[in-house]
Amino acid sequence: MELRDMPYSETKDNIVGFALQLVENEAYYVAEAVAEAILHYKDDENDTQSVQCNMCMWRGDEEELTLEKEEDETFKACPNCKTDAYLMDLPVGGVQCKA
Repeated sequence: MELRDMPYSETKDNIVGFALQLVENEAYYVAEAVAEAILHYKDDENDTQSVQCNMCMWRGDEEELTLEKEEDETFKACPNCKTDAYLMDLPVGGVQCKA
């Protein structure tokens, strides 16, 4: 039976079933990519995390961040923007999930 010959409710059920299967399959691949990234992550004191500021697009290592103080709080910040609001950790070892 072709899709156009199916009653509306059966067609809708088939489309919903297909969509759920597609989401389930893609979730599996995303989970695999995350697991691989975790395996490649080095939890060593000598390793530094690369970061990027999404305001000025500065990139560097976490140790290059500047210490800033606001009221009673001290935090690491972008050396250009002097804020931590736009900092993002970059993937370790270049492992990235492809969607």
